[in-house]
Amino acid sequence: MSIQYRNYKLVSSICDFDFFSDTFILRLNVINIFYIHSLLQTIIHMVKGNIGAGILALPRAVSMAGLWLGSIGIVVLSLFCVTCMHLIVACAHRLSAKAGKPYMSYADVVEYALSTSHNESLHRWAGFFRYY
Repeated sequence: MSIQYRNYKLVSSICDFDFFSDTFILRLNVINIFYIHSLLQTIIHMVKGNIGAGILALPRAVSMAGLWLGSIGIVVLSLFCVTCMHLIVACAHRLSAKAGKPYMSYADVVEYALSTSHNESLHRWAGFFRYY
């Protein structure tokens, strides 16, 4: 029997009874599952992340700015968004190597970056910004 939760898969479990402390001990054997995305899936994720709900306001913004300035603005803002996404992924790779974890979500990256920052006042906000 195997149970899958997010990218973890429970492959086996053993339940023991500790006679000295009268407690049950549950040992879980969990493996981490990594998903490999194709180039098309990556492009679709980037388009979804960059366009999102902004597609509703995009025609109005271009009409207010003009065709040429609006087109140039879309290209510049797209490059800015892709650059920011690339920086976040690079930070996630660097922090996961530093933390010794094979995978870090966006919330993990924010919490670990703030908790290990040189600025001491950011340490107390690490848990708060993990969820917001």
